[in-house]
Amino acid sequence: MSKTPGKVTEIADHFHVSRATISYILNDKWAARGISKATAEKVLAYVKEIGFQPNVLGLALRGKTVKEIAVIIPATPLEHHKNAFFNLIGELERRRKSYVVLPVTDEKLPETVQFLKMYRVRKLVVFSVGINAANLDLWEGFFKGIPGTASMLYDFPFPNADVDRLLLPGENAAVGFDRMLARGSVLEFIIGRGYDNLILPKGLFDGLLKKTCKRGWKGTVEFYDCDFGEHQPLSLFRMGELVAERLMPLVSPDVTKAVYVNDDRMAAAMIKQLRSKGVDVPGRIAVVSWDGLPESNYFTPPLTTLVVPHEEMLAQVLRWLSDEKTPRLTMFTPTIREGASLPGLRGGEVISDQ
Repeated sequence: MSKTPGKVTEIADHFHVSRATISYILNDKWAARGISKATAEKVLAYVKEIGFQPNVLGLALRGKTVKEIAVIIPATPLEHHKNAFFNLIGELERRRKSYVVLPVTDEKLPETVQFLKMYRVRKLVVFSVGINAANLDLWEGFFKGIPGTASMLYDFPFPNADVDRLLLPGENAAVGFDRMLARGSVLEFIIGRGYDNLILPKGLFDGLLKKTCKRGWKGTVEFYDCDFGEHQPLSLFRMGELVAERLMPLVSPDVTKAVYVNDDRMAAAMIKQLRSKGVDVPGRIAVVSWDGLPESNYFTPPLTTLVVPHEEMLAQVLRWLSDEKTPRLTMFTPTIREGASLPGLRGGEVISDQ
């Protein structure tokens, strides 16, 4: 026998047990099959020592491996989803759940269906913020292609009139928050802090502004273009720099204006660029952003930001994965974490915290 066995049969020969015994141990089924803990621990220590890797794809093709859970993530995940993803994976590891992670693009959805069938996945967690009107037909076909697999759509972009097309009959569910209500709360927060002069990205607040004006607010609003083109991928920091360039003509030496930016890291880059041009932030441009990244509390200045309710959403996902009864649709309410980037105003001047 070779010094570093590459097959289950060779490991079985090494311990003078059957091939089935080794398979049960590798698939964490040794206790159910009456195999002693001492034997299981010896085998697991040995395969770790020799760096043995089972041919998982081959087992899947023969229908001999099962994954309880699959986690579907975009090929390029959102920044604020990364912590949620690693927290979910950490919890699956702690609970000793068998799982597979599949990064996908719209083009890979048919291929992903075949993988899920091979692994006989029972439950599917989909980081679904990339689902939109343009690719809805593709995703509807994806879910129809895996009948018998219950799906949880994580951070689903409510409101969405097409949710019933994706939540097929059975155990499918969605958890998220209402984007329009969240933007409305951000707008009300800014105005409540005393700002009458706003700078907003085009298109995101149109209907909300009309409602706000009907309530008696008579401030002024300017808009900046947040369309950076799709001919090349841009980093969040580069997009923040571009936003800063577009804001420069809107800066006033006499009036403090509040600007909304749709991403914490973009906001940080924008602030750095504005300050390099001599703009007082937050003295002349105050900033509120969206994401609630933990580290944004340590930016300079610390950001005022809408905190996406990942903690509550993940707790709901874990209840669902544990087969607890959960609602078909669950919408949580984000919070706004106050920071020095959006100080209160009094009579158009920044209120000192000192």
